[in-house]
Order: sequence, then structure tokens, then C-alpha cells
Amino acid sequence: MTEDKYGVVKRLMDNHILDQSRNTLNEPAFLEFLFGLFLFYLGFERYKKIFDDAIETQRRDIIRGEKPHPFALPAFPFRFVGIGNKTIFIGKMGKPNELFADILQNNFFWNYNHIDRTEPFIDSIIIQQESWKKHSCDKNYLNKYCQNCKLDFSILASAYFSKFSKSFNIDGYLTLDIPATIFAEIISQEGLVELEQHQTLCFCESVLEKEWGFCPFCGNKIDVSVFEKNNDSMDEPEKIFNYTLGLYLSIKKGYDFKANFVMDKDFNNETDIYLQKKDSIKLIEYTTKLNLDKSYVVSKVKTLNLVESSLKAEALRIGSGAPSCSLILLGINKPENKPLLDSIPLKIFEDPNKFKIIDSKFKFKKTNVIQITQEELDSLKAVFLGTLNELLSYL
Repeated sequence: MTEDKYGVVKRLMDNHILDQSRNTLNEPAFLEFLFGLFLFYLGFERYKKIFDDAIETQRRDIIRGEKPHPFALPAFPFRFVGIGNKTIFIGKMGKPNELFADILQNNFFWNYNHIDRTEPFIDSIIIQQESWKKHSCDKNYLNKYCQNCKLDFSILASAYFSKFSKSFNIDGYLTLDIPATIFAEIISQEGLVELEQHQTLCFCESVLEKEWGFCPFCGNKIDVSVFEKNNDSMDEPEKIFNYTLGLYLSIKKGYDFKANFVMDKDFNNETDIYLQKKDSIKLIEYTTKLNLDKSYVVSKVKTLNLVESSLKAEALRIGSGAPSCSLILLGINKPENKPLLDSIPLKIFEDPNKFKIIDSKFKFKKTNVIQITQEELDSLKAVFLGTLNELLSYL
């Protein structure tokens, strides 16, 4: 049984989504949790791309012999906010840091002022009669509210969110039918801090290379230990999503699974999800890349070829038959030229079922803005579940 590395299984059991034997008790809630982790992974990768693009621009400046322009990351725009027993994923809003300092906020009404701002959008009779208060209120705050009011008002307001969201400058959101507390310590700031305090930048904000002894622009001596810093947290959103998706697929289809699995470190052929059942192995790659291009598909074809070669070599060594091996690649964004991508694996493998690319048929708008529009969010859950169902059909 795969180790519960990220505490995912425990929290699913604690929330009565899995039983003690890892059988599914509440599949809709499992899918909501999985989709929530996907949204965090998607948001983090969109944010990280801005950082990567800025680094690449600085590298080009260095090659041209120019002083790199300093840059500062914008605030992370996405939020997961609890309201009642649901979670609101905010994909687009004005000044998110002013309302919610943390990426994950357990209660939208953490501030009493949020209650006052929301009251005009809720049935005035309910407000006046205070029928929403399910507790004995001592009104110790301005003779109006107490701490328990935040919880009870959150339950009331969950039915009115579409009416008052605009008043908080929220222009794009979707609702997850699970409480925000289930994401505690999984959705966090840690990976963002790694980006914002990236230590391969010099004090003069120039990009550094490990091979250099001194910064070519300010002459500062480079401490090579900054390149040895463990950056696992920068990959955490993807790794946690991979683990949870692997868990779901293994339960659904009866596979053993490994997530973020490296069969041979020399070749660095890491796979997102490694599923095995008797003499059959399925490799699953899920990407949030906005441009699923030729180079990415080629790299995954190489991964499959290396894994298959390793399995055959091991089978020959022990004198047994090698298991069949195939790879399924899926992404949330529609490829530009799927026929071209489909043709690439056929240069290596004769069997057309050896390497499958699932087309989401969904396209994000081409924009430099990190945030996700309401129009895109309206389709995103259906697209995610659709690609997941197609993936299941191949297992």
C-alpha cells in the first residue's frame, strides 16, 4: 500500500470520504477535493510561468551583455475561501491581499466588517430578526456580533454569494462542495515564498549561474550553496495533485500506484503516476501547459521508451516476461496541432494504443494575465471531469 506521504488519505478518512480500508464512501466529495487540488496546481503553474519568463528575459539580457532589468512578482491572485460548508475558488478579483492575506481562508467572514458589507444583499427580514444566529449571542462586538456570528453568518451567506460577490470585487469564482478546512496545510504559501525569495538571484538582482565564481555585473562572490537549497516545495502543488489522482485511479480501477515515480535517476525519467496491475503498467502524465508542444510530447515518448526498456532488462535478468507498458498524456488545454502530436509516438512504437493523448477540447484565452475569467471557470470543472472520465475509459 502506497505511503500516505502528504496526509491525503488521513484527511479523506477524517472527512468520511474514504473508510479505513481506503474504500470510497463519498465519491462526489473525493472528486471535489481532487478538483480543488487541481485548481491550486493550475494557479501555481500560471503564477510560476511569469517568474520563469522573467528569468529567461534576464538570461537573454546577460547574453547580450546588458544589465538585466530587475523584476518583482505580482501578488498571487487566487484564493480558496470557506463559506458555510463550501469552498469558493476565486480566480479573478481586485486586490486579493486586502481581503484575504492567505491563499486559504477558512471563513469568508473572518472580519466583522465583511458581515456588514454583505447584509444589504440578504433578505432584510432574516437580518432584522437575527434568525440566522444559531447560538446565544453576547454581542460583545459593537453590541452586534460575537465570534460565533462569523460561523453562522457564513452558513447563511453561502446561499447568497452570487448576489454580493461583485461588491467585494470578485469577478471570477467557482464553488466546491466541500469545506475549506479539508485543504488545511496542503494549500499554502510555502511554494510561493520559494518563488518570491528565489536565491539564484544576486544582491544586484542579476540572474546567477552555478558555474560562475563572481557576479559579472557587481563583482559579488557567489555562494554556491544557494544552488543546493531543497526546492521540493516549489513542486508541491503538482506532486500532491499527482498523488491524489493516482490514489483515485487506483481505487477506481484496482491498480497499485506510485506518484512522482523515478525508475532510473540517471535518465531522470520521472512519471506523474505509475499504475500497475498484474502484467500491465500504465504511465499517466497530466499537464497544465498552455501550449502542449512537440518537445514536450517527445520527452514523454522518451520516458515511455526508457521505462519499457528498463522493464524488459529486468525481466530478462530474472527470466520472466516483461509487463506491457503504455502512457496516457492529458492536459487541460487543447493542443494546437493534435494530429502532429499523435504522429510522434508512431516513430518509435508500432502500436497506436501505446501512447494516447487525451484532447480536452478546451482552450484558455491567450493572455498575459494570470487570473482566470468567469467564462473560463464556468467550463473548467466539466472539462476536468470529462478528461478524467476519458482517462478512466483507457484503464
